[in-house]
Amino acid sequence: MVSFAPLVEKALPAVVSVLVIGETLVPAELKPGETPPAPERRPFRSGGSGVIVNSSLGLIGTNRHVVRDAVTISVRLQDGREAPAKLLGVDAGADIAVLKIDLPNLTEMPLGNSSDLRVGDFVIAIGNPFGLEGSASAGIISGLMRSDIGYDIYESFIQVDAAVNPGNSGGALVNLDGELVGITTAVGRQSGASVGIGFAIPVNMARRIGMQIYQHGRMRRGSLGLETRDISPSAATELGLPNRRGALITAISPDSPAARAGIVPGSVISTINGEPIRNNSDYMAHFGSSAVGEELELGLLVKGTPKTVKLTVTDEIGEPRTASVAKSIHGLGGLVVNEIGPRSPLYGQVQGVVVKGMEPGTPAATSGLQAGDVITGVNQLNIMSANQIADLNRADAPVERVKIMRDGIPYIVDLRR
Repeated sequence: MVSFAPLVEKALPAVVSVLVIGETLVPAELKPGETPPAPERRPFRSGGSGVIVNSSLGLIGTNRHVVRDAVTISVRLQDGREAPAKLLGVDAGADIAVLKIDLPNLTEMPLGNSSDLRVGDFVIAIGNPFGLEGSASAGIISGLMRSDIGYDIYESFIQVDAAVNPGNSGGALVNLDGELVGITTAVGRQSGASVGIGFAIPVNMARRIGMQIYQHGRMRRGSLGLETRDISPSAATELGLPNRRGALITAISPDSPAARAGIVPGSVISTINGEPIRNNSDYMAHFGSSAVGEELELGLLVKGTPKTVKLTVTDEIGEPRTASVAKSIHGLGGLVVNEIGPRSPLYGQVQGVVVKGMEPGTPAATSGLQAGDVITGVNQLNIMSANQIADLNRADAPVERVKIMRDGIPYIVDLRR
């Protein structure tokens, strides 16, 4: 009889329960001209899953959202042992966290190659859904390089139909060779329960980011000196492109690796290190797991002619991308924001954009926002990039509520007044 039992029995000792005691700050309403209220601190207990990826060092990979707002973290193994865990660092952009425990005789899970995955491959998700430790569910790879899901800045998810539920986050996605190929991280959901669509961070991305966190306490992202966006239908026609696949280069920073390589705006990034790029989110996901000093091979289309260039990611980073909101937009008209750049202490710790300023006499100037506030949400949308703020100029719905962080304290700005 065919059974996954031997595979699961071998993999289970490397999958752990992550137990969190934390304290979250409840967002208060921020009113213009009034002293900000003191935050309400609400204690909580939560949990998720993790995977032992290095037994000699006691390193465990999990999701950043599993340990968010943690005061203490502990880890429980399948054999019943429990130990306090040290948080080595997180990367909010890709939802990765690395923990360290000090216990002997740990079992690590061998790492596979997520680039070898194909739609239709069998996989097993192992974790602790709803606190049910050591649970396993089987399914197939339903899709690859899924982006624009709305969970993270850098998305290139593996889509699976194996049951993935709350508590599976940070757990293992395992191939039939017993190798870790992904970190389960999200559920495609309407109600919070599994609906046959789950997502996992590819292990190749998790490994690169996790190594940076272990070595430096954070992911050291740099720059190539490129600004990119999706290819619009009009741009595809104007450039004579056969389709809209790829990322369109819109600007080049002076004296950057891209400028020194002779790359010009209007070129299209079609591959990175031989892997196809379908859209701008795909490009951002690939680049987002590349560290300073890493060499990348970019496949380009320049006026329809294929070209290959090699660029080294640099820490010579220009000014963060800026966006503004038209003065006519209700609530936020006249707002100017910057993205959180790699040199900011907020980088990798919070997702959002930083308020740079407000034009006098505009709706934004009377909204109660201040320079330095971090905008994390607008209406029901989580904000991750300056482009999303610029897109408010084309939005039909008025801006009514804004979520911000000010000095580490969350607030809600109600603009319906």
